[in-house]
Amino acid sequence: MSPTVPQARQTLQREWGAVLELLAALEPGQWRTPTRCSDWDVAQLTRHAVWGVSMEADAVRRLRLAQEGRADGRQLAEHATSQETRGALGGTAAELLDELAALGEADPARPLPMPYGDVPLGVALDVFVMEAGIHGDDFRDATGQQHALADDVVASTTAFLTAFLPVLAAGSPAVPPDGTSFALVADSLRISGRWSGGALLIDDVPDPAVTVTGDDTSVLLYALGRLTPEHQGLRLDGDRDLARRFKSFVPGP
Repeated sequence: MSPTVPQARQTLQREWGAVLELLAALEPGQWRTPTRCSDWDVAQLTRHAVWGVSMEADAVRRLRLAQEGRADGRQLAEHATSQETRGALGGTAAELLDELAALGEADPARPLPMPYGDVPLGVALDVFVMEAGIHGDDFRDATGQQHALADDVVASTTAFLTAFLPVLAAGSPAVPPDGTSFALVADSLRISGRWSGGALLIDDVPDPAVTVTGDDTSVLLYALGRLTPEHQGLRLDGDRDLARRFKSFVPGP
């Protein structure tokens, strides 16, 4: 079940607050530390987060005020200083929290005008929590910290993957043969799917070609391309080559 607006707001306040504390403690040179997000260092990932969080705030505002148009985010200049970049993220995070507080309890089926189309509010809240929790982990990883994903982040990330893995697969030029199947299994989640007619279907697959098993954090980070299948927190049963090629079939986010 997706979080309510107040629940999502509480999670986002915690997750983005932790990111802001981490950024405040960085030495100047650490802003150029590479992250596991392809081609992004800490500064670039922070600018991406500014765009994403400001876009989320704009989407909630448009829903709340019944404004037309698609949500858009704030583009921060590449030459922005580290202080300006952190300040921009803090400002946009506060803006998102304010918009959610103003929205209050709301029907989760109401459409949120995201850039790529209307998304039910409940689904969008899962996306917001997933983005905050996973990018928070990206920042921690870049600075040598390890931290298990919180239970609410695990729940929303699982919901996100269940809903959006077929969408991500549809955007890939690489399509495995029909019948190719997988399962992602952890303490509190199981996601399985198979390809049929060139499309990925999330389905109960009793005998998948490969099963990737581990703790919640490791399995979700693998599914999101943050960990390789050889990571010590994962166990593979079945087609190891398919496990290695999984993100070529289901790219992003």
